[in-house]
Amino acid sequence: MPRYPAAARGENLQGKVSMSLLLDDKGRVKAAIVVESSGHPLLDEAAVKAALNWQWKREWWAFSATRMSMLPATTTFAGD
Repeated sequence: MPRYPAAARGENLQGKVSMSLLLDDKGRVKAAIVVESSGHPLLDEAAVKAALNWQWKREWWAFSATRMSMLPATTTFAGD
């Protein structure tokens, strides 16, 4: 999960960030592109920063078919 930025929490900013993630052949995120913004740059930046540290387990067939792949991902920031 991405860290909820303290400044965003203090302002009670909430929203959903939809991204496209570029994965390498080991499932590591090499790029994260915001497809649909939360409407708040602080939340968008936190989502991208977190996504760049994520890793997916690749299926066995993915290694033979392609070296890179795109994956959709969504993160939601909600107040208490």
